[in-house]
Amino acid sequence: MKLTAIIVLATTALLLMLYPLWGLLHPESYGAVLQAEFDLTESIAPDLVQRSAAMNWAPNGILASAFVCLAGFVARPGRRIHAHWAGGCLIVYPLVRSIADGLSGLNLTSHSPEPEFALFFGGENLVYMVFGLAVLGIASAMPLPEETEH
Repeated sequence: MKLTAIIVLATTALLLMLYPLWGLLHPESYGAVLQAEFDLTESIAPDLVQRSAAMNWAPNGILASAFVCLAGFVARPGRRIHAHWAGGCLIVYPLVRSIADGLSGLNLTSHSPEPEFALFFGGENLVYMVFGLAVLGIASAMPLPEETEH
């Protein structure tokens, strides 16, 4: 069961890091997703789509790091540093995601006379922060290996 959890977490991290490649390799189809996400009515130039797709690597990298650290914690629960890093990454992720989305929106509207930069921080973002705090709480509540031997 432990191995399955590690494989799922590592695979998820890998997929998160590969996702932006879709926008780099196929900007036409990824552009349609960006149009819907940012509520744009006109088509987006492929270079702008690629730039916005590349911006996803920062938040995706943080979330992937959280999953890799969770895999490390599952593999060796005594090493709480993995859980602390995972919790920290989950707490920081929504902030970085919001900034990346704002910069992506600015990038996609850069050709218009009034480029738009908007930060959005909704309830969905709080879920990541709450889970990050939960992971930190779990890690802090677990006894150290030397405490369990006595």
